[in-house]
Amino acid sequence: MTEAIRESEKQLKEYQRARRKDIHFVFKGFETFVFKTRALLKEARSQIYLNADFDLSCFGEEFRALRDRHVRMVAFSFYDLDFGCEVEFYSHHRKPGGSHMPSRFMMVADDRIALLADRGAGTGAWSGTVSNNELLIKILSEHIHNDIYLLKLKERYGREIYDDGLKLNTLFEIKRRGAIRNESDDIGPGQY
Repeated sequence: MTEAIRESEKQLKEYQRARRKDIHFVFKGFETFVFKTRALLKEARSQIYLNADFDLSCFGEEFRALRDRHVRMVAFSFYDLDFGCEVEFYSHHRKPGGSHMPSRFMMVADDRIALLADRGAGTGAWSGTVSNNELLIKILSEHIHNDIYLLKLKERYGREIYDDGLKLNTLFEIKRRGAIRNESDDIGPGQY
């Protein structure tokens, strides 16, 4: 009986550690996006992964505080971005301009919470979500890592490693090809 009590006590402690509150927050508006992003950056303790297509110097104070706390910041963008301080930055170094409209932000903090936001193509209004859903965290982490892997392969071989034979001809690709055809930049991975 004593052994059963000890085992029950051990399992209860493990359950309490594993138990966590589910977070699913949907928001609208650029100001709310900035507020939520700042809050998550301030709470980060280990690593930040992010992907964006616009100047992030508005988070410069938070990025500097992360650097001072030795939090690793890994960022990807197809564009040259200003972070307001040094970060581990992987980029295709395109210059924003022309018909490019800032519209994307993905971030994973400490492999425990994710923020995803974009400017809706139809309305131009920003909206997004914050969640600790493990699948969403994994998908965003994989997306950011895969963009960096493809960039590193391009740098290693001196050219894009994909061609029309790799494309799937899905609605997503067809839609993106039409949208990007109007931009001056070449089509890159995840951008077709």
